[in-house]
Amino acid sequence: MPAPLPRFATIAYCLPALGLALLVLPLQLAAPRFYHKVHGLDLTTLAIIVLTVRLLDVLLAPVVGLASDRLRTRFGRRRPLLVLLVIPLAGGAAMTLDPVPGAGTVWFTLAFSLSLILTTAVAVTHEALGLDLIGGHDRRTRVWALRDGCFLLAALILVLTWNPLVPMARSWLSSWVPIAIPFTVVSVFLCVRALQENRHSQEEVSSPSTIGQDLKAVMKSRTLLSLCGVHSLAIAGLAAQWALAPAYLDEVVRLNGEDALPTALVCALAGLIAWSLMAPKWEKLTGLRVALSIWITAHAGWWILGVGDARGLLQLAGLSGFATGGVLCMSSSLFADTPALVRRAHGHRLEGLHSGLWMSTRKVPAMAAAALALWALQHIGAGSEEGASDANRKVLRTLFSAGPAALGTIALATTYAVRLDRRLACSLDTALGD
Repeated sequence: MPAPLPRFATIAYCLPALGLALLVLPLQLAAPRFYHKVHGLDLTTLAIIVLTVRLLDVLLAPVVGLASDRLRTRFGRRRPLLVLLVIPLAGGAAMTLDPVPGAGTVWFTLAFSLSLILTTAVAVTHEALGLDLIGGHDRRTRVWALRDGCFLLAALILVLTWNPLVPMARSWLSSWVPIAIPFTVVSVFLCVRALQENRHSQEEVSSPSTIGQDLKAVMKSRTLLSLCGVHSLAIAGLAAQWALAPAYLDEVVRLNGEDALPTALVCALAGLIAWSLMAPKWEKLTGLRVALSIWITAHAGWWILGVGDARGLLQLAGLSGFATGGVLCMSSSLFADTPALVRRAHGHRLEGLHSGLWMSTRKVPAMAAAALALWALQHIGAGSEEGASDANRKVLRTLFSAGPAALGTIALATTYAVRLDRRLACSLDTALGD
């Protein structure tokens, strides 16, 4: 088993997650609006480009992971790939900030493609590097909680400094992307420098496997597939919740709604910390079920919340955020245990392929949930205070409460597809068996 990472190496490993979040969230949220309002690009064209790039992104994530599994250099497998990917990522993000006059559509397509696809590639490789080097399910839980906490911290920073309902596309890109680009590059180089991948070389298999054998080994992992399903359903619920939240808070509650999203994110961070501390004391799968149950209860409560009930709004936002932190912590740390099971059963190191498949299964339902939520908002007129009738506000409240609650219920049921082998779990020092 790998030795515990020093504290500095743990922090160095998690910092790129903060940089990537500060980079990709503004690009995803602000770049299409910026090119529409400032450069006059057609919204339909932008939507087609974004959808095409995101689908390509989903398909390429496992390919990048598989490539990192099969790469062999004297510097390791993941570290050289991280360095090679982060430089063009910085270039693509910089291109987004400074489009060439008259080349709007072509420039946006190229810049957005480079930024989004390379961000996913860096994230997959970075995640696989952590799976390579971090041993022991308790240590993985703490490190993965810190990594997910960096993402939530980035989201909290953006929420506290921006207002998505105000047309601020230019300032969004000019405020954080110029800071996030050098921060991401420096943090990746620091991560590569702090983590010595070659100390794991003695665990490499002597005879490399074929791509077909690698794919077959992963597809036989029922634990991985069922956890991918659980996490993707939870992410879909979060995507629907976050897409509907601004309109819901403005249209239905209208009172202190601007405080609810920061409250939810702060409580999500608190939940992440609390669940990571509780994880060694109980089974992670049990913790995931408890977190999902709290999340379902919180969203069921939105339906009975009275209009203008600011105190109830903040309480439910905090409860939902706390449960969200638990879902992220437990599902991510459960996923981090699965490569050891495949390595034990098949002798292959497939952390990259695991990370790519995990990334893809998160992105597809999140895209679908966000698209359906935005479509619903457009058709019920909830984008402005005058546009939504009382009946439409009731529909919006139903979507906001029932949608994530239903997805969470399905995710909770899916957790019972995960099989536990306690003898194998004990021998691997993990929380799962397959």
